[in-house]
Amino acid sequence: MDGLGINHLNFSSAAPCTSHEIQYNSSQRDAFSRLLHTGDLTVITHILTHILTNPSQVCGHTSYVWACLFVNDALVSASADKTIRFWNVDETSYAFGESTAILTDHRDSVYALCVFPDGQRLASGSADTSILVWKPLAQKNCKIGTYTQAKCLRGHSKLVYSLVAVGPEFLASASHDWSVRIWNVATGDCLQKLDGHEEAVTCLAAFLGPHGAEAPVLFSGARDCDARIWNMLTMKCERVLSGHRDEVLCVAVLASTRKRGVLATGCEDGTINVWGIVQT
Repeated sequence: MDGLGINHLNFSSAAPCTSHEIQYNSSQRDAFSRLLHTGDLTVITHILTHILTNPSQVCGHTSYVWACLFVNDALVSASADKTIRFWNVDETSYAFGESTAILTDHRDSVYALCVFPDGQRLASGSADTSILVWKPLAQKNCKIGTYTQAKCLRGHSKLVYSLVAVGPEFLASASHDWSVRIWNVATGDCLQKLDGHEEAVTCLAAFLGPHGAEAPVLFSGARDCDARIWNMLTMKCERVLSGHRDEVLCVAVLASTRKRGVLATGCEDGTINVWGIVQT
């Protein structure tokens, strides 16, 4: 990743968001487009998320819900009650019924979920320090919740905060033990332990880098106030992104091409840093 360029923008919310519609003017939209396609950063103000006015509520967990995602047209949720639940959803009304299945193999709070590129397998990370990989019992037309544990990945010494697939058979995990680990899911082996953060690693994101599908770029954020960029070809940290004054709690990445992208890092102090990434 020689010639990696980073542009940086910080913005924060000055007032509570009250609208349910996406609101940004043409100049802001043009600025965001330039950021994507040229790496040129100019001021971007609030972009508000559209929210359904009458959301459907799902009940069943007995404690905090830490993660949720959709897989096989079902909602999957992970909770501090140590369970993973599957929920059927009506595609017309967006109404949810009762939980159709519950996975109970974790021994402590389940913090993280991710789905693999095949759209079938799941991985979950827990405060019990384990990562469980789940596969559907039926390969085609899998019914809701018909999942079984395929692998148990162990190596972290503290809770697992975040997971992201970095290839068809590879998984990255972030932990309270200050490390990121890269796993071969087929064998269950830890391929690499990525050290560098000086506090708990809270979040991960990834996109395909200039080396192709087998070498994605991994991004991590931590309580040490930094985000890091990792080259999955060399398993080395390419850049430390310092700019926050408090814990980095979430990261999101958008790649417009394999050589250009935008990284957003969210901080406990209420700010979001936006980084333009250019590979030359």
